[in-house]
Amino acid sequence: EDGKTRYKAVTDTFGRFRIIDIIAGMYNVRANDIGGMPTEGKNGWEVMIPRYDSSAFRNFGEWTPRVSLTGMVYRDLNRDGIRDSGEPGIANRLVWIDDGDFNEPDGVYDPINYDEPFTYTDADGQFKFDGFSSFNGKDVAIAHEPHESLPKTENGWVRRIQSEYGQPVSDVDWGIAGPPTQNTDLRINAGGPAYTTTGGKQYTADGGFSGGTTGQVTVDITNTADDFLYGTRRFGTNFNFSKPIANGSYTLRLHFAETFWNESGKRKFNVKVEGQTVLSNFDLFAAVGYRKATTKQFAASITDGKLDLQFTGVVGDAIVSAVELVSTTAPPPSTVSTLRINAGGPAYTTTGGKQYVADSGFTGGTTGAVQVDITNTTDDALYGSRRFGTNFSFTKAVANGSYKLRLHFAETYWTQAGQRKFNVTAEGKALLNNFDLVALVGSKKATTKEFTVTITDGKLDLQFKGVVGDAIVSAIELVPA
Repeated sequence: EDGKTRYKAVTDTFGRFRIIDIIAGMYNVRANDIGGMPTEGKNGWEVMIPRYDSSAFRNFGEWTPRVSLTGMVYRDLNRDGIRDSGEPGIANRLVWIDDGDFNEPDGVYDPINYDEPFTYTDADGQFKFDGFSSFNGKDVAIAHEPHESLPKTENGWVRRIQSEYGQPVSDVDWGIAGPPTQNTDLRINAGGPAYTTTGGKQYTADGGFSGGTTGQVTVDITNTADDFLYGTRRFGTNFNFSKPIANGSYTLRLHFAETFWNESGKRKFNVKVEGQTVLSNFDLFAAVGYRKATTKQFAASITDGKLDLQFTGVVGDAIVSAVELVSTTAPPPSTVSTLRINAGGPAYTTTGGKQYVADSGFTGGTTGAVQVDITNTTDDALYGSRRFGTNFSFTKAVANGSYKLRLHFAETYWTQAGQRKFNVTAEGKALLNNFDLVALVGSKKATTKEFTVTITDGKLDLQFKGVVGDAIVSAIELVPA
């Protein structure tokens, strides 16, 4: 009656219990929940013992809920994190559940040291676990290949499940992005940051390597105008490189410079491409000398969706300054014949009804936008956005043919001539040299430059380079001539 516990007992191995020498009175008898659910009564097991009932018998039944977890592993072809129509399930993919002992941060399934229930996806990529009382707090993991990746909306190869006790879990899905489906060139500055060569090639920062050490020296290197590229390096007795890439035929160029040893025999190493030896006992000094750039070129055929390289030292460390992979597989011809890009800004429709898509197709540079009155146009927002930088490029696939190229500009920052000058090339040919917007039309005033260009390689290529300050562009328009 006062809510205090008066007597306790523990069930034996057969589930029986006995409480003796009870003082007469009115009692609530309750069995504590030990992990199951009561067969009746929302507040647990509770009965009334009348006074003077000297031999009361009360039985308590409990049941353990059995719930399931279902999900799917599918190939996310467009890498949007959503399973769209036509995106297939991935069959025979290992999926497992951790019972609280998961301590492999790389998501490695270990059936020897851990009791981890597992299953495999069926032909449609679906999986199911049955017979659990709860999945709350458990980790569900899937196996994956080194060249696979997760789209932007996914949160990892291991998922922590949060669910109510006794409630099933469904739709624990993974969309896995495989290798690119289109041939895309790779350029990696081994051991260094992103870099643009004097010829306009864009190299991304060191990435894709496992093992080895990065380093950089600032010295004069002959046989190149890009001392910085050849002054960086990835080196070590044994290191690898792997990057997802579409299957196809490629030209592989490995860039080297010996900037440490100044005699032959001090460094020799081997290089394998896709498991095949392409350089054996390679001695940079013996081949080209000290602090001199050199490039070795090989044909590479990719059949497994990734480029794999291995560097092994024979005498001293192996070394590489840059990795370049260029597709020799002809892409399918584009049918696009009109382009309109709002450089640095979102999709935009002009007052005349022209549809410009959001900033895309650029490599390098920075985006920005200002809200100011711009004369000589009724589309201030189009000319107020911009892509700018000391050196940036633009590439988009288009059908071969003759076009009118219109580049839209507005100087919204500088107010005096000579403060910004830049060059523009299209298809490798100069269009604008030392172009000065303020000197031409003044500040905060829209202007358009039109040129005739001929596309023969299935893509429009533009290059913007600052001469004084940054190059700049507000919009790009390409229409059939």
